[in-house]
Amino acid sequence: MKLIKQLSIVGMLLLLTCIAQAQNFTIQGTIEHPQPTKAVLLKVFDAQTMQYKWQQNIDVAKNGSFQVTLPFTEMNLYQLNVYGKKGRIAVEQPEKIQVAVKGKEKLQMKITGSTGNQNMRAFHKYLNQLQGKHFGGLKERAMKAVKENNTKEMAALEVIKNEKMKGFEADLKQFIEGLGVSAAAYYAIGFMDLNIHLDFFKKVGERFKQKYPKHNLTRALWKDIKGAERTAIGAVAPNFTLIDVNGQKQSLTAYRGKYVVVEFWASWCLGCRIEYPKLKKIYATYKSQGLEILGVSDDRQTKQWKAAVTRDQLPWPNLWIGQNKVRKDYNISNLPFNLLLDKQGRIIAKKLTPEQLEVKLKELMKNGR
Repeated sequence: MKLIKQLSIVGMLLLLTCIAQAQNFTIQGTIEHPQPTKAVLLKVFDAQTMQYKWQQNIDVAKNGSFQVTLPFTEMNLYQLNVYGKKGRIAVEQPEKIQVAVKGKEKLQMKITGSTGNQNMRAFHKYLNQLQGKHFGGLKERAMKAVKENNTKEMAALEVIKNEKMKGFEADLKQFIEGLGVSAAAYYAIGFMDLNIHLDFFKKVGERFKQKYPKHNLTRALWKDIKGAERTAIGAVAPNFTLIDVNGQKQSLTAYRGKYVVVEFWASWCLGCRIEYPKLKKIYATYKSQGLEILGVSDDRQTKQWKAAVTRDQLPWPNLWIGQNKVRKDYNISNLPFNLLLDKQGRIIAKKLTPEQLEVKLKELMKNGR
């Protein structure tokens, strides 16, 4: 009887140990060329700031090994910083994650043992396959057309791109749905344009909310969704005041009383440049009827922005985002991106191709709105 009690106690202890271990996750790493005086930095994604915030420093042993064990409370994204080399880790369950850092001047980081990272790698592989399947060869043709200023070819490529985009996005949505409610799914959906696919984001967001209503990634996803609703159809476009090419400040509200196309672009955006020939024709036709186009450049430097305005001979007012909060207010993630505003500044359409814009303008002018 005494032996049975002892065995029972041992069994309980083993069970408790297993339970305790099951609630932790461990990150173990090796660095080929360690710098023992420098710690490895671990950050965790925070829904409040939508950024990675510092969690702790991890000491590195002389042989280059390091390890940290943390409580697993919910799935989340972490960032590991090894001497400036950053790696994202998706923690979806209690598991042991291995990190190998090789190289001296140019570091390479390999992360294994994480189910989430495995799914993120699968996503990137599939994304590359999709790009080849739907857009293979188009980029080279577009670069050649822009270089030669072949407006006919640009117009043809714009039609092809818009048609192929439908299949690309449908395939991408299907893959993301297959990831279920996971850190990898949250990561993957970030590659889609929230402004265009708000309904899909809400669909995924509802699944997150049902399964993990209070989790960090659920709150982050819905924070993005609520932000996108500020620029939904029918909403008044957030005002902004930016500088033009002459250094003068211009505000969006100053254009009330006109139909306004807010066209977000950048000097490096090939898709933007392909649209310019048709946009110029539309501008020439409808400017006298109350249309204005406001180009808003997302270039990081004014030099590239101003050079592009001159190079492409853009006839409409052009503004520069700079460090303004416009990116956040309008959820700018992909270029080109545009919004059509009515005379009161309300959003009546988004992400229009030049062909769609012309159809919409004809309708508006015909109805005298």
